[in-house]
Amino acid sequence: MEWSKAKNILIVLLAVVDIFLCGIYVYRTEQAKSEELALRSEVCKVLKKQGISVEESMIPQDSMEILPATIGVYKNNREIATKLLGEVSESFEGEYTTYSGEKGTFMFAKDSFSLVYESGVQVLGEERAKELAGEIIAAFPIKDPQKSMECRKDESGYVVRFSQVFSDIELFDCDVEIKISESGSIIAHGNYLCEGKIVTYSDDVLPSSAIMLTFADAVKSQNLSDVIVLDISLGYTAKASDSERLSLVPTLGIKTNCGTFFVDMQTERVSVE
Repeated sequence: MEWSKAKNILIVLLAVVDIFLCGIYVYRTEQAKSEELALRSEVCKVLKKQGISVEESMIPQDSMEILPATIGVYKNNREIATKLLGEVSESFEGEYTTYSGEKGTFMFAKDSFSLVYESGVQVLGEERAKELAGEIIAAFPIKDPQKSMECRKDESGYVVRFSQVFSDIELFDCDVEIKISESGSIIAHGNYLCEGKIVTYSDDVLPSSAIMLTFADAVKSQNLSDVIVLDISLGYTAKASDSERLSLVPTLGIKTNCGTFFVDMQTERVSVE
């Protein structure tokens, strides 16, 4: 009888402790969000003094957490080339490997490629151009290749552009551009990331507020004025270490009326496009 009462008391005490700990967690989470919003407001004021206009709501919250990652890459360039060109011969020059077949040539380097290809079909409309471009992309074992597909017509035919995502996160530097003439000649080039297994790790990522201040320094160093931030997005840039492993570097992409700035969220290195 006494043990039954003691057990019930212990259960009640444990429940009270759980509720107390949950309360502390919720309080600290809300407090961190509040402090983050206040910091974003201060950062926007600093940027405004430097001639940079940006809405607070554009700056990503650090609670969204984008982590560094590596990916194991499946890549068999000969297999990719034969899917389009049939039987091919292989040659090497420096870092480039070239596969040649009756229909054209495929040249590979690290994680980029160029292709000259004769499809042998007439392309009389945008839909046919998209189909042919899709066949090129299908030759690659790319993970989530079609974040977006843009097609436009110019004086030489059609230009189709694919952009990649990785685990629903944009890859800023991985895309493929395919030019298609009405006679079916194709010239394609780009950077790409093949399908593989992602492995995350816990290196530090700088908060978005700090990255925005780095961006402000980059704007100042280029003597730009009246800069308007049009869009900010979290994503990755791919960094090749060798043929089997790639690092995915967390990056903040900041689109402005003066160009797009990409800021590495680990090293604070800035590149401008």
